Amino acid sequence: MPGPVLIDEENYQFVMKIAAAANTDLLLGSIDQDKEGAYNAALLVSEKGERVQLYRKLHLVPFGEYVPGRHTVPFIARIVGDQVPGDFAVGRDHTVFRLSKDRAQVAPLICFEDTIGELTRQFVLRGANLLANVTNDGWFLRSAGSQQHLANAIFRCIETRRPMVRAANTGVTCFVNQYGRITQELRDETGSQFTEGVLSGEIAVPTLRDLTLYARHGELFAACCARRNCDCAFL
Repeated sequence: MPGPVLIDEENYQFVMKIAAAANTDLLLGSIDQDKEGAYNAALLVSEKGERVQLYRKLHLVPFGEYVPGRHTVPFIARIVGDQVPGDFAVGRDHTVFRLSKDRAQVAPLICFEDTIGELTRQFVLRGANLLANVTNDGWFLRSAGSQQHLANAIFRCIETRRPMVRAANTGVTCFVNQYGRITQELRDETGSQFTEGVLSGEIAVPTLRDLTLYARHGELFAACCARRNCDCAFL
């Protein structure tokens, strides 16, 4: 959305009219604000607009959503210039969205959050059985960057055995099953992924909440490798 939905009346009414007319849950990206600052956020609007759930992004992109050391090393901010005029605030909660049909509980991953295994597993530990990624990959233009983004995201499905739906601006809009296989993908008549359109279909959401080894223990393998390297260093 072009403006903060929850505090901008015009945007709010626009979204609520769509939610009421569609008679379905609506997941969208937005900006949210409070006294601490502005947040990159996701909203789930359900029950014809009567219920709104909010997630504020936890993992911000450096030099995209904030400038590291902006206030301690001022020249860094001057180099970035107008590209990042201010920093987004960081969310605090791993908010799991509950759809109207309670069988589906959604991890609302924003932008590059679907490339971070530890972050994703925290949503799964809190009950998420469906991963949803809303992202703007426009800064990659038509390079391989959007494909690399997708390639990283697929691992989240494999690690957690949870399917994913992706809605990408200038990126790859697709459905990925719990085994990491792309089941549907938005393309134009030439086969290009860089297109406008709507992708509709079905995806199997697991009803059993079994946790994988990775979901339970995280980066256990990497931790063991690091420990062994440390032990070897002292031999």
